[in-house]
Amino acid sequence: MVIGFLFGRSYKEVGNILKLRTVSEYRRRLKQKFDIEYVSFNCEDIQKVLMGKGGFKLFKTEELKISIL
Repeated sequence: MVIGFLFGRSYKEVGNILKLRTVSEYRRRLKQKFDIEYVSFNCEDIQKVLMGKGGFKLFKTEELKISIL
């Protein structure tokens, strides 16, 4: 969403294919970095790499505390 917000098209620019390609290229590069570093773009898989366990529900206070330890 942030990439779309920063580099995306306004309502008036919906037909601007060049802007669409630019956003798609940024998204592709970001995904490629995640795939190299974390082997995935999936939150659970990234949590496994960073915290040793995946599937945390970080919106829950108890699980957020556990994940930080």
